[in-house]
Amino acid sequence: MTIDEYDLLDDDELDIVKLVSTNANDANQYLLFVGSDGQYYAKNVAKIEELVQFKDLEIVRNNDHNLIIGTADVRDEMLTLMNFDQWMGNKVLEDNEYELVVIVSFGGYKFGMVVKSVEYIITIEPDNMQDSSSGNSRATFISKIMVGQKEVMCTIVDSDKIILDVFGDKKDKIAMDIESIHNDIESDKIVFFADDSRLVRNLIDKTCSKLGLNHKIFYNGKK
Repeated sequence: MTIDEYDLLDDDELDIVKLVSTNANDANQYLLFVGSDGQYYAKNVAKIEELVQFKDLEIVRNNDHNLIIGTADVRDEMLTLMNFDQWMGNKVLEDNEYELVVIVSFGGYKFGMVVKSVEYIITIEPDNMQDSSSGNSRATFISKIMVGQKEVMCTIVDSDKIILDVFGDKKDKIAMDIESIHNDIESDKIVFFADDSRLVRNLIDKTCSKLGLNHKIFYNGKK
């Protein structure tokens, strides 16, 4: 979907924007959206079901003014809504300045991520991504992309960390599971593990250490 096609959608069509592209299962395809800081962010299309309009949802509010906005009925399913800007550490805008909710679904969890605006689906090749381990813990990579005729920087967010921050019970269970490991494995083998999520890399690093395994962790399989 191009920017022009997106702008031409009427309210009924925009009620549900299916993420259909030349190959929606392509791991290199990302939904490009904008934060309150005016910066570009991207999230893998394979982990997104659809987009719905924020203004059309009836929300049962969480009044704690934290990451979770509340819950909303999205197609007869009650989903937790979180604010992307709040999670990213950006300025939180007024409700009327947020346009869409990105319905995220993977790892057995499903929730709505409220964003300021969405641009379109882009392809980002792994060779164009740079590891952002020294930067924000919520990002996995940064990449240069073309928006119109302009080259800009884009931050690829860590979907796994979003899941753990939204569903705290999962984070606690994983931590307890790792701490409960006491079995040493005697082996002269070296475990190589690669994943694009810094959070997952850290979890595997801790698990291998608890098991007494010699291991090396990489941020992509090519490394």
